[in-house]
Amino acid sequence: MKILIAVDITETGHPTLEQALRLLNLQTATVLLLSVEQPVVTPPTSDMPGFFSESPELSWQNEVEMANLEEERAKTALDWAERVCQQAGIQFVVPRLEIGDPKHVICEVAKQEAVDVIVVGSHHKGMVERILMGSISDYVVHHAECPVLVVH
Repeated sequence: MKILIAVDITETGHPTLEQALRLLNLQTATVLLLSVEQPVVTPPTSDMPGFFSESPELSWQNEVEMANLEEERAKTALDWAERVCQQAGIQFVVPRLEIGDPKHVICEVAKQEAVDVIVVGSHHKGMVERILMGSISDYVVHHAECPVLVVH
């Protein structure tokens, strides 16, 4: 059995992984730990550098620094998740870091890797926030080609 667990760097305490370990028999499964980093996008700068906004060079430098910081946070979360899985006795753990829109990437990777189940967390967004921003877990539940376990 192959199980994809979405590791979210914004979670405190990593409840998605912890719930998956409690609910699923993962010792004989291949566990794909997936962290999806959203691309860093900075607002466009003014045509008059330094007058209304920062210079294009400074903006680009900030964008690179933000991307590097996010990548390090994602790697740290994946390292932590991999250690937790190994301590739980899971023999086959594959960490994977991708860049893109998490809801689309989770579904694409699950299809490419032919996973049997996806485990995602829910952030308890209110109705207005779900309408405006969308919900990763809602999207995955409706678009994945395999069963999805949503944990709170």
